[in-house]
Amino acid sequence: MIIRTNSRTLFAIAYGILQNREEIEDVVQDSLVKAWKTRWRVRDPEKFPAWLGTIARHRARHADGFGDDLWKEEVAGDLVAPDGHHGHGVDKAQRRAGDQHQG
Repeated sequence: MIIRTNSRTLFAIAYGILQNREEIEDVVQDSLVKAWKTRWRVRDPEKFPAWLGTIARHRARHADGFGDDLWKEEVAGDLVAPDGHHGHGVDKAQRRAGDQHQG
């Protein structure tokens, strides 16, 4: 259920940064695995999607070679990215991703 519910949003976040399907798929998978392994850190289940999006954004920035300083910061219960944004550009990236995502 977590994958089905969140994969399109994660894809859009990664697409906005990477725009390379193979790297995007790796970021989405890595984000879901990290979230599953550290799910106990989320105190409020309603905030899980925002937390997962932060993980994906950090993974995509790391894969793209920028934001390495952000990557060093562990994503814990704090759901605000170090840049102060929640899901920055997700809607726009979802529209651009369009048919790129299948599933």
